[in-house]
Amino acid sequence: MNQLVSKTEYSKIDDISIELLLLQDPTVQENKTLSFKLAKDIIMHMLYCIQSKMPSFKMPISSEIDGTVGKVVELLERRSTILKESDDTHIVLIPTHQCNSIPWESTPILRNKSVTRMPSIQMLTDLLNNNNDLPEGKQIDTSKGYYVINPAGDLKRTEENFKTIFEDMHGWNGIVGDKPTETDIIQGISNSNLYIYAGHGGGEQYIKSKSIKKLENCCPTILLGCSSGALKYEGVFEPYGTVYNYLLGGSPMFEVI
Repeated sequence: MNQLVSKTEYSKIDDISIELLLLQDPTVQENKTLSFKLAKDIIMHMLYCIQSKMPSFKMPISSEIDGTVGKVVELLERRSTILKESDDTHIVLIPTHQCNSIPWESTPILRNKSVTRMPSIQMLTDLLNNNNDLPEGKQIDTSKGYYVINPAGDLKRTEENFKTIFEDMHGWNGIVGDKPTETDIIQGISNSNLYIYAGHGGGEQYIKSKSIKKLENCCPTILLGCSSGALKYEGVFEPYGTVYNYLLGGSPMFEVI
């Protein structure tokens, strides 16, 4: 495919088309005829996109296209085999901001895999370096935690469902039905092994983003709030949001529900 595209000055191939190739349903890849047809459709789409942007682009002949499709299908089959042999491997996704809103974890090929998202390779590297002394298979020690439940006071059912559970957990402390101060949350997420928030949003109204990002040892965090994992987009710039604040604050795990 590189040889075909290199015949033009158009060097940037559509990322979404490549991702479509990689995210074929495994059942499709097992059917060579169907897999070939789907791959050819996607590659033809890429070529037509190039032609629409560069009218001078000369479409390759059919045999060249079929040869390229065959090589792509072969690579997809090898990739599928490797994935089957590494079912216990943890997968880290680092999607571009254009593809960030797509639920990749729910695609058939990743649905039953252990998957994590990270904003960048640099943040992933920093996270691994900061936690490289942890033994393999290390789990979160839930004997010490901090919680904030229904801080606005208007989610009575949420409070009823969680209050007794958390208040009965030995080694845990937190706030239920009342607004925490920023100091309360900072101390809670800095001195606990797990932080759980259940309320509106991600608790942004109770702690400034810069206060979280200044931390170095923020504990693993679970947010149970509408749009708690939503990212804000500003044109061509990278998105930002509560998720990134906690990761920058040193949290080794962040989950939104």
